[in-house]
Amino acid sequence: MSTSTHETALFEEGFALVRVEESDVDTYGADTLYAMIQEHPWVLEQELPVLIVYPTSQGMQAYGDDELAETVMEMAFDDIVWGHELTLEWEDEE
Repeated sequence: MSTSTHETALFEEGFALVRVEESDVDTYGADTLYAMIQEHPWVLEQELPVLIVYPTSQGMQAYGDDELAETVMEMAFDDIVWGHELTLEWEDEE
């Protein structure tokens, strides 16, 4: 079993961000990452909508609720305070 670790941030506006790497999106797919993150115990404890964000050659991308994604894409990513790490466990392919 392999793992991937991701930084998270909580916002007073009532949502959480989870930063993933583009390579994670390439390996697992945005849908799978998003589903795994939504099921993570820490995320469930927060009881907040969650978005994933990841850097690409075209800049940051957001995945999740469209309205929240639009809001997040207007943020200065360098100003985000990442305050927690979340680890996902992946079944290795045989």
